[in-house]
Amino acid sequence: MPDDWGNGAEPPQDGFDAKLLGASVPRALSEPPILDRFLGRLDDAITTAGDHHRSGALVYVGLDGFRAVSSGLGRDAAQALLAELGERLRHAFPGGNVVAHLGGDQFGVLLPPATQVQTLWAAEQLREIVAVPIRLGDRLIVRHASAGVAMVRPRPASADALICEAESAVALAKLRGGDQVAVFDPRAHSGLQEDARLEVDLGEAVSRDELSLVFQPIVGLHDGRISTLEALVRWDHPVHGAIAASRLVAIAEKTALRSHLGCWVLRAACSAAADWRAAGAEPPPVSVNVSPRELARPGFAQEALTIRAAAGLSPYSIMLEITGTAPPPLSRVLAPVIDELHGNGFRVLLDDFCSGSASLRHLEEFRVSGVKIDRTVTERIERDAYPRALVSAILDMGQTLGLRVIADGVETPVQAELLRGLGCRQGQGRLFSGPLPPARIAALLRDHTPIPGTCEDRTMSLGAAVEALGVSASTVRRRITEGHLSASRTEGGHRRLRRSDVERERRRTYQGPVMRLAQEPGGELPTIGAVLATRGAWIRDVALRYVYVGADHGWFDTPGGRTELDRWLAGVGEGLRSGAFEHVRTATSVMLEATRDAGVSLGERVSLLDGTVQAARAALSARSAPDGELRDWIRVGRMLRQLALFDASAGSPSQAPGLESAVVSPAAVRG
Repeated sequence: MPDDWGNGAEPPQDGFDAKLLGASVPRALSEPPILDRFLGRLDDAITTAGDHHRSGALVYVGLDGFRAVSSGLGRDAAQALLAELGERLRHAFPGGNVVAHLGGDQFGVLLPPATQVQTLWAAEQLREIVAVPIRLGDRLIVRHASAGVAMVRPRPASADALICEAESAVALAKLRGGDQVAVFDPRAHSGLQEDARLEVDLGEAVSRDELSLVFQPIVGLHDGRISTLEALVRWDHPVHGAIAASRLVAIAEKTALRSHLGCWVLRAACSAAADWRAAGAEPPPVSVNVSPRELARPGFAQEALTIRAAAGLSPYSIMLEITGTAPPPLSRVLAPVIDELHGNGFRVLLDDFCSGSASLRHLEEFRVSGVKIDRTVTERIERDAYPRALVSAILDMGQTLGLRVIADGVETPVQAELLRGLGCRQGQGRLFSGPLPPARIAALLRDHTPIPGTCEDRTMSLGAAVEALGVSASTVRRRITEGHLSASRTEGGHRRLRRSDVERERRRTYQGPVMRLAQEPGGELPTIGAVLATRGAWIRDVALRYVYVGADHGWFDTPGGRTELDRWLAGVGEGLRSGAFEHVRTATSVMLEATRDAGVSLGERVSLLDGTVQAARAALSARSAPDGELRDWIRVGRMLRQLALFDASAGSPSQAPGLESAVVSPAAVRG
C-alpha cells in the first residue's frame, strides 16, 4: 500500500451530485472483460502473497438497505446511485483502485499489500466514502454502508474462496446491525454456511411434513385447570439433531419460509385439536405464535379462517400470539388485520409483554384480548421489588381494560406463590409442565386432573401475604392477632397464612365505590329450580340469541361454551331448589372462571346473565309461577349480575364470605 495512504485521502463531503448516466458505470464495472481482469489481478495477488505481516485484501462494500432505495425510487435512480458509488470507489485513493461491480449493491475492491491495521483503515475509508449522502435530482439519499474484509493468502487459496470469504464478512457486518467493517471470521463463516444449509433443509422439511408440534399448557394458578395449550414447533434434523425453536424461527424469518412454516403450524395445531375432540377430550383453546410480518402478509386472516374451518373447529378455539415488536409502518397494516381476525372469532394476545418499548403502544393500536408477561419479568419477581410492582400494575391494567393476563416462565414454587398473591390467575412454565406431545395432552384432557404445582398449596408465606395486601409485615401480624387472618407455623417456625383469608382481606380492604347489594331471597325457590332443570336448553338458546343479537357467533355459542352454560344452569337450579344460595354463587364463580380463561369480555358475561334472567322469567310466566317467586328470581338475577361485576374487579367470588363485602371499580360499573 502506498505510504501516502497513511495520511489518508479525505472522504468526499456532502454535495456529490450523481450525474444521471444511466447504468453506464456499473455496467462497465460488471462487464466480462472487467470481471476477468479483476479476477486475474486477484489470482496474481494470491500467487505473490507470502509476507504474513503485509498482505493484500479483498474488500466487499455495499449500502445498507439498498433494496428499499431501489423499490422506492425506481430502477433508473438505483442504477444512477450505483454509478456514483463505482466512481467513488475507483478514485478513493491516489493512483486509483481495482474495482468490480459484483452484483446488487456489492462492489469488490482489491487493496495492495499492507499491514492489517492499514488495511482496516482503508476499508473504513471506503465504507465512509460510500456512506456519504448522494443527491439524485432533488432527493438526497442518506444510507449507511457496510464492508467485509478478506485477507489475501498464498496458495492453495483461490479467487473464488477469497470472494466467498469477503461475502461472508460483509454479511456478518450487516448481521451485526450494519454501518461497520467486519473481517472474515472462519467460525462465523461456518455458522453462516450451516444456516444456509439449514434454510434449504427446512424448506424440504416443511414440504415433506417432517416437523412436529408439542403443546405447553397454560394453567389456572388457583385450580390447576388447563385453560389454553400453546403450540410449539419442533424439528429433529437428521444430521444436527433437535434444532432449537429460536434458531428454527430465526432461520425461517430470514427467508420466505416464515409464511410456509406459519401455515404449517396453524394447520397442524387445528388438526391436533380436531383429533382430541374426535377422541372425546374437549380441548381448551390452542394458541399459535405469529410474527408481525407474517400477520401482515396479504390474505393471512382469510387463510387462517379457511384452515380452522377445514378442521371443523368452532370460533374462539384458536388463539394467536403476536411475537416481537411491530415497527410503526407495519402497525398500521396490522390493525385492520387483527380487527378482521377478532370479528371471525380469533382471540389475539401480545406475547413477550414488557420486553420491548412498543408493548404499551400495541395495546392502543391493536384489538387484543390479553397479554403474556415476558419470562424475563417473571424470573426476577423472587429477588426484586420492581418486577413485582410491574406485574401488579399489569394485572391492574388488565382488569381495567378487560384483558387476560398470563405470566410466562414460571419456574419455581416461590414465583407461583408470589403471582397468586398479586392476583395473577394464569401462568405457564416448567414448574407446571414443559411442552408435551399430543398423546400426553390427550391423556391430561381425558383425566381432567389438575396440573401439579398449581392448586395443591392452599397457604402462602408471610412475605407473599405482604405483597398481596400491600401492607407491612407488622400489619399482617396484627391482623392475624385480631383474627382477620388465619395462620399456622411450619416445622421451621415460619408462618403460613390461609390463601382464601388473604384474598378475602384484600377484597375487604379494597378502596373502591361500594355497590348497593341485592337482597338475597329468603327461602327455597322450587318452581324456578324445576324450570331451570326441565327447560334449561331452551333458556340457554334464548339467552344466546339475547347476547349475540346482530352477531354471528361468540364463545358461549361454541361447544365448550354451551357445555359450561348447561353445567352452570344445572348448578343454579339445584341451589335454588334447596335454598342453598352458596351453591348458586359457587356455580356462577366456576362459569365466570371459564369465561375468563377463554378471554370473554365483561360485557359479554353480563349480557349472558341478563339474557338468562329474561329467558327464565318468560318460562316462569308461562308456568304461572307465584308472584313471590318471580320477585325472588329478579333478586337472584341482580345477585348474579353483581357476582359478575365483583368477579371482574376484585377476584374470584367463590371464596368471598358473602356479597356484603362486594365492591366494584368504576371501570367495571361502566362495563
